[in-house]
Amino acid sequence: MRKTILFFFLIFGVTNSQNNSTTKMKANVFNTNLAGKEIICQINKGKEIEIIEITDTEYVKVKYKRCIGYVARITIIETEFIQTEIDKILNAQAEEEKQKKEREQKRLDSIAKRKEMLKKREKFRQDSIKEQKKKEIKEKIRARKLKDSIAEVERIKERRSRCHYTQNEVDKFTNKIRKVTEYYEIAEHSVYLENSVDIRLARNGNYKFIYFYIPEGLGCASPYNKNDSYVIVRLKNNVKVKFYHEDDIDCSSDAFMLVSSLTTAHINKLKSSPIEAIRFLGSESYYDVENINYENFFIDKLSCLNKN
Repeated sequence: MRKTILFFFLIFGVTNSQNNSTTKMKANVFNTNLAGKEIICQINKGKEIEIIEITDTEYVKVKYKRCIGYVARITIIETEFIQTEIDKILNAQAEEEKQKKEREQKRLDSIAKRKEMLKKREKFRQDSIKEQKKKEIKEKIRARKLKDSIAEVERIKERRSRCHYTQNEVDKFTNKIRKVTEYYEIAEHSVYLENSVDIRLARNGNYKFIYFYIPEGLGCASPYNKNDSYVIVRLKNNVKVKFYHEDDIDCSSDAFMLVSSLTTAHINKLKSSPIEAIRFLGSESYYDVENINYENFFIDKLSCLNKN
C-alpha cells in the first residue's frame, strides 16, 4: 500500500512539474488579462508558481499559494511547456489569418465573377441593339422600294401618327415604366440613299434618352470630352438644342451613334418648332443633315414617352 501511494505521488509530481515556472522578477498578479485589469497580489522574484492556463501570448494564468490570476509572460522563466502552448496559440492565429484571407479572396473572386457576368450581359444587350438596328435597316431598304405606291404613303402616314415600340412595359417589382421606340427615319443620306438618318427615344423610370444614328464614319462618340462629339438640332424658329454623348465610347468606322439624356428643357424646346437641320460631330469630322423629310418628328413622337 505504501509503495502504491509513493508511486502516485511520484507520477503526480512529474506531471505537475512541467506546468511550473519561476518568477524572474517581481510580478504583479492581475484579476484578468483584458483591459481594465487590477492587481490582486504580487509575487517576489525567484518564487515557484503553477501554470494554470495559457490563452494568449502576453499573459499567463498562474497560481501562487492562494493567489490565482494573470501575470505578464515576461516576468516568468520561459519553460518548454509555456513555449509549446505559445506555439499552439500562434499556429492557431496563423491558421485563422490564413482562413480569413481565403474567405476574403473568395469574396473578391465572387465580385469579379459577377462583374464579368454583368459585362457579358451588357455586351449581349449592346449586340442585340446593333442586331436590331441591322434588321430595321434591312426592313427600311425593302420598304423604301415601295415608296411611290399608295401602300407606302399609307405606311408613312400610319407610322407618323402612332407610337411604335421595341419595348413597352412596366416593371412588376419597381413599377418603373420602360419604353424604347423603334428608329424613325428623319432624313435620307445624301450619298448612300439605301441608308437613312434615324432617331429613337427611350425611357427608364423617370429618365428619358435619345439615340441619334447616321451611316457616316465621323470618328468616335466619346463621353469624356464634350467638345469631341455632340449633336445639334436646329429648329425652324432658329432655336438650337445640343446633345452630348453619355454612353460608352463608340468608334465605328461606318456609322456614328450618339446617346444622350433627354431633359425637360430639351423636350420643351424640341416641341416648339419643326426640325430645320441636324449637325453630327465626331472626334474626326462632322456632317450636316439638311434634307429633313420628317420635320415634325419631335412634335409627333416625344409624347410616346409619356403614354402608359
